[in-house]
Amino acid sequence: MIAHYHKLIYFLPIALATGPFLPDLIVVICSTLFLIDTFRLKLFKYYNNNFFKVFLIFLFLLNLSSFFSINFVSFKYTLSYLRFGVFSVFVYFVLVNFNNSKIFLSYSIIFTFVFLIIDALIQLIFGKNIFLFDLQYYRDQLFFVTSIFNEEKKLGSYLSRLFPLFLISYILIKEKISNSKNDLYFSIIIILTCSTILLTTERVSIFLITIFL
Repeated sequence: MIAHYHKLIYFLPIALATGPFLPDLIVVICSTLFLIDTFRLKLFKYYNNNFFKVFLIFLFLLNLSSFFSINFVSFKYTLSYLRFGVFSVFVYFVLVNFNNSKIFLSYSIIFTFVFLIIDALIQLIFGKNIFLFDLQYYRDQLFFVTSIFNEEKKLGSYLSRLFPLFLISYILIKEKISNSKNDLYFSIIIILTCSTILLTTERVSIFLITIFL
């Protein structure tokens, strides 16, 4: 069963760009099925690491706080955090046991970056992106690009926070596929990524990408 549903993580980068529903759905499906497979296939050794132990302590403290809270509805949220810990172990399991998983995930991240950058440039040049979302303006007529996020200023945040994963993806692909033009292609994408973040006018994102570089 895991040989099939593990492929959902390859859609996670593009799902993150669509809003909270799809990525959370992927996390819930994968963590639930992996939890079932954990008992079915006895995969408990993958949970025996410092990360998961620290996560369990964190989860315990969250639920302890909910226990002493007046509003017991908070248990609904704190207990559900377990899915993130299980999902992290699931991703680790996939990366260790499926040979091409790192490459596929790397391509997914790079594709998402390239798509968002091209879409943002189309929005800048033509005033609308491929989904016909308008280029946004402040009251003083200063413009900013948003790509598929429409009126929400999230494009810069997405690109700047996933930029480290983008670079890791490049390293993994370079180790797997030796091509003299790879450096040129990725240099162009990095320049366009930084330019796109500047065009979003999101100050925190500009700060983050500057610090990271």
